Amino acid sequence: MQKKKGFQRPKKLIDIKEAEAFIAGAEEKKTKVIEKKKPPQKKMLWDKGNERVMKGYNFRMNEVLWLKIKYITDHSPLSIQKFLESAVVPAVDKEIKKILK
Repeated sequence: MQKKKGFQRPKKLIDIKEAEAFIAGAEEKKTKVIEKKKPPQKKMLWDKGNERVMKGYNFRMNEVLWLKIKYITDHSPLSIQKFLESAVVPAVDKEIKKILK
């Protein structure tokens, strides 16, 4: 029965010049691949958010503003929630665009 041998050294040693040429070639290719990639887009806080999950925020307002909003919603088919959302969403999007310029 033949014993299995452990680690064996390679019979032929690698030429240093060949090794340096191989490494240089690998670095060139790596550099070219990096140059071709598009810069990563900045990830925004809301990218991982879920539109189905509702979060609440207590919005304080003076009584005059509250009565105006109440008057609008009493005389339209919108609820207070829908009315405020229809006003806030465009304002938020506009502000984000201004910040990201």
